[in-house]
Amino acid sequence: MLGAYKTLAAINMLLDDGFGEDAQILVRASYENYLAIAFLAAHPERLDDLVTKKIGLKTGDFEHPVTPAGRKDYRKVVDLETGETLPFSPSVAEMSALTKYPEDLVVHQLLYGFLSEHCHAHMMASGNYRDPSNRRYVVFNPSQTLQAKVYALYVYTLSISELARFQKLKAVHRDRTKRTLRRAIYLLDRSFKLLIFNDELKALPASMKARVKHCEFLASDA
Repeated sequence: MLGAYKTLAAINMLLDDGFGEDAQILVRASYENYLAIAFLAAHPERLDDLVTKKIGLKTGDFEHPVTPAGRKDYRKVVDLETGETLPFSPSVAEMSALTKYPEDLVVHQLLYGFLSEHCHAHMMASGNYRDPSNRRYVVFNPSQTLQAKVYALYVYTLSISELARFQKLKAVHRDRTKRTLRRAIYLLDRSFKLLIFNDELKALPASMKARVKHCEFLASDA
């Protein structure tokens, strides 16, 4: 959760300076962090997949098995003490499908590919660096800044809602978290009305709103 907070703080700094595309790269990282949190909340028995086994690869307690073709199978690890072959860290797509919220998978299928376009050299993302006339490239693109703000606020809302679920949170912190969550939901609702989604993402706002409905219950005083 601390990692998510620091990443979101960095996103905010980039947005303040008008670097919307670069902010979206960090939005993807923060989104992946949320999925890991939500996945483990739904499947705490899989904690070893994201912690113990990853550490074990570095310490030499585990290694990836080799396929008959001579390639490492990064989906599995071998416990070098017991020789047992075990499943390894779930993919981002798997985590999105295994949270408590079916909407997460729907949003993931629409959003993740778009955010990923900004992480690598990708021709599909080149339009985000051009002016409205598509005749020249520009450093600052206001539309990308707004888009990044909405997606960052969405990820922030989901992350805060998972914190509100934490049973051992002290009452004073729980109340503060709920107030923050209510404010985030309000701002996100307003933001949806400002952003125009292209045809590729036109189904995204409805799916995001459906997911945020679960957050509204956690934000209540009940």
